[in-house]
Amino acid sequence: MWNSNYILWLDLSNNFLETVEDEILNLPLLKTLYLHGNYIKELDDVKKLQGLTNLTSLTLYGNHIE
Repeated sequence: MWNSNYILWLDLSNNFLETVEDEILNLPLLKTLYLHGNYIKELDDVKKLQGLTNLTSLTLYGNHIE
């Protein structure tokens, strides 16, 4: 079994996602996250990513965040 704590890069683009789930915070070493081309609408969903202190690259274009 693999340990998700070591994931550094995650591409969830174009997956019809409507929210950013709290489980993403279980990836403490994540540096790059692609969330573009989804259906994320709430700014509060994006704000929870502030808990990923190693995150240096994030894509959100193509979402309708308000």
